[in-house]
Amino acid sequence: SVQDLSNNVAPTARRLITIICPGKETYCTDPDTSNPTCTTDGQCGKPAALAGGGSSSSSVPAAKVVKPPEPPSISLVVPGTVEISAGTVYDRCTVDAPMTALCERGASTEDARDGVLNNQVMVCGSR
Repeated sequence: SVQDLSNNVAPTARRLITIICPGKETYCTDPDTSNPTCTTDGQCGKPAALAGGGSSSSSVPAAKVVKPPEPPSISLVVPGTVEISAGTVYDRCTVDAPMTALCERGASTEDARDGVLNNQVMVCGSR
C-alpha cells in the first residue's frame, strides 16, 4: 500500500503466489508454526517451513493539506500470478537480476500532486 502526503491511500495491489508441491504431496499449513509448507508422505508439518517473508514499512509525515481529487495509483511492475516450487525462496529482485529471474520486481506508484511515491510503498506478506 502507499499514501500521498495528504494521506490519500492508493488501492491495494496484490500478487498471488502459488506454491507447487512435489509429486503427490499437497499444500498445507504447518500446525506448529502456521507457515505454508507441503505434506511429506501425506503428513503436514514434517519438513521445515518455507523460507522467505519479511516486511518493510515507511511512515509518511502528517500534513494538513487539501486532498487531491484522486488517490495515488499503484501497480505491480510485473502483473499476474507467480508459481514457485515448494521450498523455493521468493524475495525481492537484486538490481542486476535478469528479467528471467524468479523474484519480486515490486510496484510503481504515482500521485498527481506528490509525483512518484515508490520509496513510500509498504510491503507486507505472510509466510
